[in-house]
Amino acid sequence: HDPLSFGAPFDDLLWLCVAIEILLIAITIYLMEAPVHSIADESDLQDGKIAGFLDALYMSCTFMLGTADKAPKTWGGKLALLAHGWFMLIIVASYTANLASFLVAGAISPSVSQWSDITASKGGHSLAVPRDSAQMTFLEYEAKHYGYSFNVTWTDTMQEAFDLVASGAVDATFEDEAFSQYYLLNERANGCDLMAVGRPFHDVAYALAFHLDNIDFIPFSEAIVYLRE
Repeated sequence: HDPLSFGAPFDDLLWLCVAIEILLIAITIYLMEAPVHSIADESDLQDGKIAGFLDALYMSCTFMLGTADKAPKTWGGKLALLAHGWFMLIIVASYTANLASFLVAGAISPSVSQWSDITASKGGHSLAVPRDSAQMTFLEYEAKHYGYSFNVTWTDTMQEAFDLVASGAVDATFEDEAFSQYYLLNERANGCDLMAVGRPFHDVAYALAFHLDNIDFIPFSEAIVYLRE
């Protein structure tokens, strides 16, 4: 796991803005409160330029975390920390809300959402595919012409491939869209262990063929027209 994943609810640019705001408040507090600059009779900051600035930075960080143990003495310092506190209230509330949605979305989101996730993982995502199938031929073509690497578990049937995905043994499988939708709606109708994700990455049209003298195509044509309307 990424040790910096706690920052995922916010964009890197927003974290940079927060860090800059903390630094600017620290500079303001230092100029307002440090004994070497302030005209106030007392100050919670240490004496000395370096020690005073580090103490001001500490005060700014503790206000962000809600653990402040120092207080400003000048009106300038009080107004700066009041603005700082309001800003941090918004940041903390937004982070908490985003963290909750991030955790929920991470728990229900599939590890694979489109075909490019498979190819970009360079074998990181595992597949289950039947032997001697169109899928097997497709993977061989992709590997030969584009240099993709696939981590494949070969099965005897498509049913076994679906079962491996449902059990978590592999990340995904792929099949004709019509077959997949039919299988999910009928064979897996009572469970939520499988889901179809992403857009079809290789559309193929279907057609119904009839003999030249066969007029059975008429009700099929009427049904197709009806469904299209």
